[in-house]
Amino acid sequence: QVVRVSGIPFYELEHMLYAINKEDGKVYIAIYESEEQQIVSGRAYAIDRLKELLAQQSEVTVTDLDVQGGLHSPDMDSIVDQFKIYLEKVDFKDLTIPMVSSLDGQR
Repeated sequence: QVVRVSGIPFYELEHMLYAINKEDGKVYIAIYESEEQQIVSGRAYAIDRLKELLAQQSEVTVTDLDVQGGLHSPDMDSIVDQFKIYLEKVDFKDLTIPMVSSLDGQR
């Protein structure tokens, strides 16, 4: 499950997530969007616990995001490990067609 949390400093949110994770939760800040807005991903029960804690704070909003998973969280570590094994078997060749970077438009 993935939510956007707004209206709370990231360091306060980190302390809440630490406490939830000590209770065997699995919830993490996936993306730091700004000082007081983060994307949080985790198991449904841990996100529900976070929502309970945040409901006590009037300035905080929690918005459910319609995404398949928290791709920027430690939940992806096992998948990354599996994908790494696959990529190590791929024989990459030198480019025959110039590549243009989408970052700066340079070749």
